Amino acid sequence: MIVGTIAIAGLSLMVAIPLSLGCAALISGLGRGRLPAFLHRLVRFMTGIPTVVYGFAGIFLLVPLVREWAGQGSGYCILSAGLLLAILIAPTMILFFTDAFAAVPRGYLSAADALGATPAQKLLFILMPCAWRGLVSGVVLATGRAVG
Repeated sequence: MIVGTIAIAGLSLMVAIPLSLGCAALISGLGRGRLPAFLHRLVRFMTGIPTVVYGFAGIFLLVPLVREWAGQGSGYCILSAGLLLAILIAPTMILFFTDAFAAVPRGYLSAADALGATPAQKLLFILMPCAWRGLVSGVVLATGRAVG
């Protein structure tokens, strides 16, 4: 049971961390138009959904998709559990990452703009190094939720 928990939690973190970083980057400044506001509202909504509802939706929506994709078996596997758990923990990480990115001083971003930095360069060289404590705390809390 311990090995299964570690495998599922590890798989979910491998999926959720890049997904959460991307969404947080879109919300924090890479996105244009209405997309950042829509994503932020959607993430806040997803954090309020009980875990039981995620499990119910996973059994009836995700498991059949995995079964069809694999072409054999029942669909009840570590992949299904890891993907569902990634969807469950991603909103928590996105909110922590977004708050950490918002705490970066605007002067740093203005200086990067003045030097001609692209949005991706600002994310990699300004936002992530300055917000690493918030990023680590988001990953730690999401790991605790995944293992729990």
